[in-house]
Amino acid sequence: MSGQHLEHITRAGERWDSIAWHYYRDVRQIARLLDANPHLAASALLPSGQVLRVPLIEAAPAAAPNPAALPPWRRA
Repeated sequence: MSGQHLEHITRAGERWDSIAWHYYRDVRQIARLLDANPHLAASALLPSGQVLRVPLIEAAPAAAPNPAALPPWRRA
């Protein structure tokens, strides 16, 4: 990871899992959020108005398309 992050300001009723889903589309990334925010407790609900660091992660490289799946005019 490059150390880059976004900042997210919590709203009333937000939870770690909802923030992980919002940014990563994967609730299993809660640990990444907790590691980046040791100043906040791992309680179910987050206090309103807290600034969270949301680490950026690199996207997986796109797989090369299967030539057989391409239409004939796109095949080399």
